[in-house]
Amino acid sequence: MTNSNKALNYGQIEQIKQLITVLIDTHENLKHQQKLLLSIPGVGELTAAKLQTSVEIGTYDSVSFVFVHAGVTPR
Repeated sequence: MTNSNKALNYGQIEQIKQLITVLIDTHENLKHQQKLLLSIPGVGELTAAKLQTSVEIGTYDSVSFVFVHAGVTPR
């Protein structure tokens, strides 16, 4: 991969990150879910966003069950 391709890919990644941030910030439910996920020690914005896209958070009784399902915490 050439340096110009790396720069292009990095730019695309940054655009996607910005779009995800805007999406979360403009939808109250997603913003609330993110706030709950970020309250867990060790969870940053990237992990929270990944969980929001891969797990139906509202179907769990507890956020800890979300993490067990996602495989990021021991049972």
